[in-house]
Amino acid sequence: MALLALMTVGVAAQEFELKSGSLQTVLQKDKKAALTIDFSKAKMADLSKKELTETLMMDHLKANDSYTFEHWKEHADECHEFFSERWNDEKGAPKIVDEDSDDATDMTITIKFDYIDFGSTAASLWGWSKKAGGVIMRGTVTFADASGQSVCEVSVNDYRGQSNRGIDMKMPTFGRRMALFHKSLAKDIFNFAKKQK
Repeated sequence: MALLALMTVGVAAQEFELKSGSLQTVLQKDKKAALTIDFSKAKMADLSKKELTETLMMDHLKANDSYTFEHWKEHADECHEFFSERWNDEKGAPKIVDEDSDDATDMTITIKFDYIDFGSTAASLWGWSKKAGGVIMRGTVTFADASGQSVCEVSVNDYRGQSNRGIDMKMPTFGRRMALFHKSLAKDIFNFAKKQK
């Protein structure tokens, strides 16, 4: 059990890697931020097996899941909402403001997906952990100043997000898993930043 615990810590420690800049940017509580989630070049993958494809996520959805493709904006908006709400719960972080807000922002947080694994509804239902069957991402989280200059970049290495919450018992559908992924990403990126302080 001790060996398993050490292996788990080792894997978790590699999920986020500071590529450039300083995460002190993340810990400026009196600042305001805009949030961008970029799926435009996300490619499909089975990241639990480290298997990558050249198929763009949106092309995959258009060909295989017309309903999700047609309702994609609703999913994207919910991902934005879940990340923002969880991020704004943190003390000592710049507050994400609504896209239609007149407030001037001091920085932009950009979540860019390079590869995405949609996870599994069945695994979410029957797995033993809150992250079982969750969405997995490989990409970057970048913090840029008001001029658009990158001041910090974090590499995200096959990070698996939360897929279910026992408190509400909702079906862990694709949309639900995507939303909860963003909620757990907000929490874990902030915790990573605090450890780097």
